[in-house]
Amino acid sequence: MTKISGRTAFYKKLFPVFWFGLIAAFLLAGLWNGKNLAFFLPPIAMAVFGYLLIRHYFWSLVDEVFDCGDHLLVRNRKIDYQIPFSQIADVSIASLMISAPERITLRLNEAVPLGSKVIFCLPPRMNRFAAHPVVSGLVARLDKR
Repeated sequence: MTKISGRTAFYKKLFPVFWFGLIAAFLLAGLWNGKNLAFFLPPIAMAVFGYLLIRHYFWSLVDEVFDCGDHLLVRNRKIDYQIPFSQIADVSIASLMISAPERITLRLNEAVPLGSKVIFCLPPRMNRFAAHPVVSGLVARLDKR
């Protein structure tokens, strides 16, 4: 059993605390110094934009994915689910930006308790322009079936 997912906990838990903590500190400093309403509009807009971005790109990630040979073991919120390779219809990779994690989306033939697609981030690597070995391995195994 090999772990093929990256550091999801940072993106799902620590980054939102850091983002909204900075915005809250900025707003509290403005309240403390008696700033006017125009001072508070940019941080509020940043909070709304950050929430939408984090909800779409990071909270949709599953916690861990393990390659068990003939199936993938997906763990999300203390729920384990086995996905056989015969149930995976498509594998795609996407990257939001150079500093964000590369994300794999597994589209499934039929919906499971986790949904009709499973999204997880890959472990970081140095050369982001070359094919990722995890993706290449998954695609090769899907092509064999």
